Amino acid sequence: MSFARLPGAARSWRHGRTHARPENADLYGSRLEWVIETEQSTEDLAQKNLKLAQTFAILSLVLIGVCIAFVIVDGSLFSSSDDWRTIIIIASAGGIAPMVLVIVFTGVARAQIARDFKLMLGMSIPCLALAGFATAIAVSGIIQLSRMVDIYSEWLLDGYPEYAPRLALNALALAALCGAAAMNALQIPLGIKDVIIGAETIQAARSKSGTAGFYSPQPAPAAAPTIAAPAAGGPFCSKCGAKNDAGARFCNKCGAAMG
Repeated sequence: MSFARLPGAARSWRHGRTHARPENADLYGSRLEWVIETEQSTEDLAQKNLKLAQTFAILSLVLIGVCIAFVIVDGSLFSSSDDWRTIIIIASAGGIAPMVLVIVFTGVARAQIARDFKLMLGMSIPCLALAGFATAIAVSGIIQLSRMVDIYSEWLLDGYPEYAPRLALNALALAALCGAAAMNALQIPLGIKDVIIGAETIQAARSKSGTAGFYSPQPAPAAAPTIAAPAAGGPFCSKCGAKNDAGARFCNKCGAAMG
């Protein structure tokens, strides 16, 4: 739930203006302050998670770029095959593109969170899926590079020193990719937290016992109907109010004397 959904008086209190206080502010003032503090802490927590996820995505992009650079150097200088180009395509599609989308989605969510928690939830779900996908792709790349490092290590130990540069480049690429995988994996729990926060906040806003009740003015009790006293000496009894015939000396209902 965002502060945009609060009544005008609640938003005014949040921004330090008291000219639009609700009629029952004295009754609900303490609850309103508690709700605003809770709302603010929830928004701050979501903002923190989104900022961390965005930071991890940026770091992942940097590390993937470093990994690709090492693979390009290794492939262009020491390899006659096109395998390294395939690795670049996979890394770009499975590592770079998801993180770029995560950065965009988290940026939109951070900018609009104060207005609409539904949008934050809508951005957090794809970010969570993208982080999981990028992590899986990074793990598969780690497995492939680990095999290359093992092969070059064996050849180097067998007396082929010309593979030492390739071993170093692949080892550095492997280290960078491991770091990128870690950055991707760290985004997963943050995405789960944001999804939970968004879902719980939206559910609270829809609940009848949610915070909306704190701001709704309570209806005034209906006034009891008043019965006008019958005129003395008229056709109505002055004691019980029953209607009598004109000229009656005693009430037909209670027997009291008609005045």
